[in-house]
Order: sequence, then structure tokens, then C-alpha cells
Amino acid sequence: FFATYEGVRAKHATSALSIVPDAALRSGDFSSANPIYDPLSTDANGARIPFANQQIPANRISPIARGFLDRFQPLPNRTGPGSNFLDATPGTDTFDSASGRLDHQFRNSGLLWGRYTINGERSRIAGIFPLLPTNQTVRAQQALIGYTYGQGRWLSETRLSFSRLRVFALPESAFQTDIAKDLGVGGSSSDPFTWGLPLFITSNFNLRADDPALPQTQRDNTWQFSQNVSVAANRHSLKTGFQWIGAQVNLRQSNLARGRLTFTGALTSLDGNVAASGDGFADFLLGLPQISERSVGVSSANLTRGVWSGYVQDEWRLHPRVTLNLGVRYEYNSPFRRSDGALLNLDYSRLPAAPALVAVNRPVQPDRNDVAPRIGVAAQLWQGLVFRAGYGFFFSPEIATEVFDLARNAVRTEINSTDGIRPVLTLSNPFPQSASTGLPTYFGID
Repeated sequence: FFATYEGVRAKHATSALSIVPDAALRSGDFSSANPIYDPLSTDANGARIPFANQQIPANRISPIARGFLDRFQPLPNRTGPGSNFLDATPGTDTFDSASGRLDHQFRNSGLLWGRYTINGERSRIAGIFPLLPTNQTVRAQQALIGYTYGQGRWLSETRLSFSRLRVFALPESAFQTDIAKDLGVGGSSSDPFTWGLPLFITSNFNLRADDPALPQTQRDNTWQFSQNVSVAANRHSLKTGFQWIGAQVNLRQSNLARGRLTFTGALTSLDGNVAASGDGFADFLLGLPQISERSVGVSSANLTRGVWSGYVQDEWRLHPRVTLNLGVRYEYNSPFRRSDGALLNLDYSRLPAAPALVAVNRPVQPDRNDVAPRIGVAAQLWQGLVFRAGYGFFFSPEIATEVFDLARNAVRTEINSTDGIRPVLTLSNPFPQSASTGLPTYFGID
């Protein structure tokens, strides 16, 4: 028998330079920036009136923006050209790995063996500013048993294995604090799984945010059985076998679950021309985004598939210096499927009319014609020089990413934009239901 354990505890940090608003700007003082105009005040001709002394009054600063700055946004900690903030948030890794193997030799020359391996990793990923740290846990397990038996010129090998991979990647606030709701940002999800900071984008500064691609979870299970037999007969070495693989892919992935709000400076500009006036951070202080985006719904797919394959191979020694390898392999890769019909594919049979979304269990029809012949030759031309050549057919199986895209068709992507000079969107209501929302983005497999 054999057993092993390995453990690693590590701390690390990567420094990154960035630009953050200073105390003067956070208080509304834009005397050192572009001219800023009050989006809610106009003169008799309809033109915006500039803020007096380039200063946003304290009572006009959004309490949501103020709360965000006080709780999450750091102040400058250095001086220098091109940057005023140095971030070196530490990350931690905890890794444990254990494995054991047991062999038993039978008197009839059979060998029975088994192995189990487990790897676990818990990490606090610091990320690159302005992203906040995230928690990630990974656990991989594999159990395998095999039996080998042979006599004379033949050998039989049997294997059965099970593998499991589990990955959780979450913002630190997930299941802990509904930050968006506490700040007062409207349109936030009530699902504790997605709790965290929205993504605030300004045209001139980096503002703290949780990774917009999180949360993400993955649970994959794989079963595998194989049987191989080898026989040596005169100048032939024959080998045949078959394999079965059963796979489950359970994936949940998010994109903009907490929303992305963009502040361009257009709402504090004179006429929408941000090159000459206006400031993106001033728009943020006023709580007036120009663009709001979010995904509504859950992108999840619990997919299954089976793979069956078999082969026959003959290594034929034609001459002491020439060996010919002949073989044929058959594979059947069943399409990924989801039994509850939650995959939404585009029906292209309506062309030239617009394709429609239809619920399907699997996106493509099975292909049972994957027969792959192969041939190879090796010849020793003279001492020290060997010529080798080969030819064969290979088939690439369908990947789960394409099928997972069909599960994303159930997610609604909302995009709102303020095109005029009068504000429509606010931090407290960035996704007004009266607006034209629900712009679809569809994926399809023909």
C-alpha cells in the first residue's frame, strides 16, 4: 500500500497602480477639472447652468454615492505621475492533497488495485484593483479500481473510475451582506448568492467593485469503465477493447448579476460633448448614470452525456526492420442533453423569416457514423535512421460551452441609456420599468 499527504499554506500579493478621486473631488470640488454644469438647471434658452465655483453642493451629492465612497473607496496613498494609489491587497491559499493506493497480488497472477485521491483548495483571491477580493473553493476527488490478469501471450486490463470536481467562486459578501440594498442601489437582486457591489464605471477613475462575472459554481461528475485485451501471436500483437464514459456538467455562471452603471460625464457637460465639459465622477456624485446594464435570470445548465468507443489494433512485424500498425476505432459521442427541456435553441427552419426560440432537450441530432481507420509504418532504413509515417481519422466531440450558451438564452439582458440632456436614470432607480428594457441576445446551434 501507499499513502501520501501534501499541504501548502501561502500568502501573496501583487501590487497595482491606479487613479482614484482625492478628498477634494469626493467633497464635490471640481475646480481643477473640466467645467461642470447642473443637469437640473437651465437658462431661458434651455442651456445648462454651470455649478457655482465648480462646486457640487453637499445637499446635491447622492447619499448612495457618499455611502459607497465612505465604505469602500480608498483615498490616494501616493503621489506621482499617472497614478495616485498603490494597491497590494494580500491573498491567501490553503491547499491540501491526500492520496492512497492498495495493491493485492493473487496467486493466479492477477493484480487487483485501487486508488483514491482528494485535492482541496481554499483561496482568497485578492484580484487586481479595483476588484474586491473573492472567495474560491475547489475540491477534486478521484476513486479508481483496476484488475489486471494475464497468462502466456495474453493480458486483460479492467478499470473503473469516478471523478468529481466542485468549484465555488463567490464575492466575499455573498450570503453575508446585501451591499447594494444597504447602499440603496435600486434593481439589485434579492438572491444571497449574488450579493455584492455593482460595477460603477466612470470615465476618469477606478471605483471599487465585485467581479461582475461572479458568482460561479461548477459540479462535474465523470464515470469511466474500460476493458482492454492484448494478445501476442507470432509476428502479430493484437489489441482490442472498449470504453464507456458518463459525464455530468453542472454549471452556474453570472454576468452583471449586480448591474453595471456607466458615468460618462455627459450629464454634467454643457451639451453632451464630454471633451470640453463634464466629468464622469461628477455624474457619479450626483447619482446620474448615463447607461445601466444588468442580466435578469440564472444561467445554469445541468448537462449529461455518454461516450461509447471500441477499437481493434494489430501491430504486424512484416520484417525485422519494418513494422506495420493497422487499426480501426469507433466512437459515439452522444449530444449533451438536459432532460427538463430548459435549453432554448433558435429554430432555423423558419428562414428566411426570423428564427424563433424553442425549448429542446438537446441542441443537435446524434451522429453515429464516427468510424476512424488508422495506419502507421516504421522502417529502419539503415543503422541509426528510422522512417515513421502515419495516417488516421480523428473526431472532435462537442464541447459543453456551446450548449451552455443555450441556457443563457433564458437570461434577459437589460440596457438603458440616457440619450438626451435631461437625466432619466438614477442610482436609486437605474432600471426604470417604464423604459424600453429586455434587449435580447440569443445563441443558436444549427
